[in-house]
Amino acid sequence: MSDLPEELIPARVGSEGSATVSCWRQLACSSSVFLWLVILLILLFQPNALAALTLVPPWCWVVAGVALAVIGYQRSIRRWSMLAIALWVLFACVFVDETQSLGRVIVRMATSPDDSKPQAESETESLRVISLNCAGDVQAAQEVIQHKPDAVLLQESPGREQVATLAKSLFGDRGNFLHKGDTSIIVGGTVTDLTLDHDTHFAHARVRFANGRELDLISLRLAPPVFRMDFWSPKFWTDHRDRRAKHREEIGQLVGQLRRTSAKHSVILGGDFNTTPIDLALNELRSHVFDTFRAAGRGLGNTGTSEYPLFRVDQIWASRDIKAVLSIARASNHSDHRMVISDLRLPAKLVE
Repeated sequence: MSDLPEELIPARVGSEGSATVSCWRQLACSSSVFLWLVILLILLFQPNALAALTLVPPWCWVVAGVALAVIGYQRSIRRWSMLAIALWVLFACVFVDETQSLGRVIVRMATSPDDSKPQAESETESLRVISLNCAGDVQAAQEVIQHKPDAVLLQESPGREQVATLAKSLFGDRGNFLHKGDTSIIVGGTVTDLTLDHDTHFAHARVRFANGRELDLISLRLAPPVFRMDFWSPKFWTDHRDRRAKHREEIGQLVGQLRRTSAKHSVILGGDFNTTPIDLALNELRSHVFDTFRAAGRGLGNTGTSEYPLFRVDQIWASRDIKAVLSIARASNHSDHRMVISDLRLPAKLVE
């Protein structure tokens, strides 16, 4: 039997319970800050052994970190909780595409993000480019027609005859195309094949439009992602590491061709990258072109899958003398990818 008065025993138990809750709240708050630091370092340095974590949408980390900070909130450590939340807000501003793209929607509520060309751009200045992995389905490819593109970049392309029919549907007698099996380019102008390696993962064409504009277009599809979720297996991590190495090799081949053939020409490239834009495998590409959605995206830009868009694997990039006016993603009824639509303003030297 305890020597304490009976009336004091419940108070003691309650005190111990409060201390336990306080301890757990402190642990949750500390875990939020620790998670922020770990994920920040992983995304900044991206060790190849942890390449799989690059595919996790950054907003997932923000949700987890903020949830921990909220759980850990209590009066005695409220400053630490607020600091943790502030760190995650900063993280979101840097790494989460949706922070900027959805912010642009809020700022421009009066401007509907429809598929019409920007009113500020004249027909001689603007170029609408659409990229779509159409999963080999010609009906998916035909979905681009309603968006009135000037150039179309297809991956998992339909056959040559189907692409030729689509070119005529889009541009009539002016329609031309470059078909490389897995990738295709369709434009309303003349097309010159610049692809040096015909077994490669991209199609590269020099295009000249009726008004005299000339530039290089590239449609690419990098190696497919690793389809496995057994993260407890060492092979899960090595497979993702090897896939990043493969993507880096493929980007190196593309950049090598750009240096040989496109040093004096503006370039627009798009396709199914099968990785997210922040992946270090794309670093060599960044010195030549920029991500148009990152620069001018509006709304949710994720494209994989069309029904459940969690990953922004389909992208359009452009050389730095081109200005991105608008970039959006639109669902497909016949493909498991959403299409990317980018309205671009060409430099004056391309306009006659």
